[in-house]
Amino acid sequence: MSCVAGRYGRIQIRKKGVGSFVNLGLIVDMSLSGNVDELECTSHDSSTREFVPNFFDATMDVSCRYCATDAGQIIIFDNSIVAPAILEIQFDLPGTLSAPITGDLRFAADAFATSPSWEAPLDDTLMFNTTFRLSDVVKTTVP
Repeated sequence: MSCVAGRYGRIQIRKKGVGSFVNLGLIVDMSLSGNVDELECTSHDSSTREFVPNFFDATMDVSCRYCATDAGQIIIFDNSIVAPAILEIQFDLPGTLSAPITGDLRFAADAFATSPSWEAPLDDTLMFNTTFRLSDVVKTTVP
């Protein structure tokens, strides 16, 4: 059986076209979810219902331990709550039990934060959560 620990996944982020990518730190959980809409093509001439794939959309949910000095969290905060803007995201999935290396799977996309939130539970650590709406998702590899 082969498996890779999720803790080796990585998100890099920047404001679209501005500066270098920085790591989003202290990630606890992240997930990339896609959906392909269906277009119905059934007509009177059809013998069964007919569908074809249509638009693709994707979202990414991220939970992090809150850190006021984390460069990635600052970029998200500044470009969502302060002045909403388009970001660029790279989501790297390692193929081995290590940080992502050349040739590993990467999803790159334009994105914006739709619902940043901060949690301060009585009996746990401060958390930062957000959902990104992704556009122009490209599957590539880590250079």
